Amino acid sequence: GYKNLMKITTAAHLTGYYYKPRVDKEYLKSHSDGLIALTACLGGEIPSLISSNQKEGIKTAVKEYQEIFGEDFYFELQHHPLYPDQLKMNKKMVELAKEMDIPLVATNDIHYVRTEDKDAHEILLAVQTGKNYDDQNRMTLKEFDLSMIPPEKMAEYFKDTPEALDNTVKIAGKCNLEIELGQTILPKFAVPQGETAKSYLEKLCSEGVKNRYGDTNPEVKQRLDYELSVIEKCHFEDYFLIVSDYVNFA
Repeated sequence: GYKNLMKITTAAHLTGYYYKPRVDKEYLKSHSDGLIALTACLGGEIPSLISSNQKEGIKTAVKEYQEIFGEDFYFELQHHPLYPDQLKMNKKMVELAKEMDIPLVATNDIHYVRTEDKDAHEILLAVQTGKNYDDQNRMTLKEFDLSMIPPEKMAEYFKDTPEALDNTVKIAGKCNLEIELGQTILPKFAVPQGETAKSYLEKLCSEGVKNRYGDTNPEVKQRLDYELSVIEKCHFEDYFLIVSDYVNFA
């Protein structure tokens, strides 16, 4: 599942990018193993179809996602008390879920962990959109609490749909990815025969020093040896070779 997510993300940025990263359903279908799909917020495809009352479009989209994800496809409920459209959508989602036999899941739109992080998030939004923080017309989400709310509140918000909360726990239980931290994972650079990444980097650097400074310059040689020792200590030889390769290509 995690590997498929990385493939989807890469394809979305490299081949499907149009204003935002995106992939088509055919690509999604061929990389859906190990993935769980939720219908997303009000901007998602199915909520948008529900909002515009496209009954046939809803049936078609649901069928497509069921074919792609099977039983791991859920109708998503969120709680935004300041956003009446969300509460209306939840009601319609619950009705459709019963009608079409689709499981529900309760989620929370989380942009930061604690409520007090809201201001930092607003600064981030201003930076991302190239606006001044004090600009009254900039994109803002300050009217919403998008923090990670405690289980007691989730239970209160979704007391009428306890099965949606059960499915939240069920999905969490299905996600068992373990990523080993504290190590650097880099691709291996293909070096010429008879070379290692260390020896090839040293060779390229020695040639570069000669081209720039000439054959004899003890001060430069001493500095180069030191820099290479740091690179070796950090095991970054492949990294420098990769960067050198695409800089030279550019």
